[in-house]
Amino acid sequence: DYRYKKDELFKRLKVTTFAQLVLQVASLSNETLEVTNEELHELQDAAAAGDDAVGTNGKGSPEGTPSPVLFLDSSGAGESHRSTLQSVISGVGELDVEKDSPKREDTQARERPYPDCPFLLLDVRDRDAYEQCHIVGAYSYPIATLSRTMNPYTNNILEYKNAHGKIIIVYDNDERLASQAATTMCERGFENLFMLSGG
Repeated sequence: DYRYKKDELFKRLKVTTFAQLVLQVASLSNETLEVTNEELHELQDAAAAGDDAVGTNGKGSPEGTPSPVLFLDSSGAGESHRSTLQSVISGVGELDVEKDSPKREDTQARERPYPDCPFLLLDVRDRDAYEQCHIVGAYSYPIATLSRTMNPYTNNILEYKNAHGKIIIVYDNDERLASQAATTMCERGFENLFMLSGG
């Protein structure tokens, strides 16, 4: 559900349509995560049964290695005190996350909230505006980056450029920078580019 405006090379994506896309991706990802968690629980149960038989590290000392598997709890909260896209969608706030022990952030989960996500969200405002406030899951990609002569695109952008089943979405505060960035990128061969509009 997108539209063109007269004399524009890029497609416009409404905020409501983007929200529906995010919810669909979250729903599919949660279903996949539930299946994966069930399989991991079965593996852990089988490993626990095997540990009863083995039980030592060969020196007579019991093995005390913690499981490297990370599970999300039923509320969707993981190992981070920061908001992740999953926690925003599932309604978990930063205050809902356990505060007892400091936990390290999973930067990969924060940067790429869903594996094989069908969209790449780019904030084309300057870095300071991005740091102040941005949509969770968005990457900072200041419009000035497009004026570089060599390598104006990140690996993520190149991975999504005209890839089947994937889209790139650019946004800013008032659609001025985003429309410039979208026009420039479409002129350079991006066919799967959308601009977030109406929000």
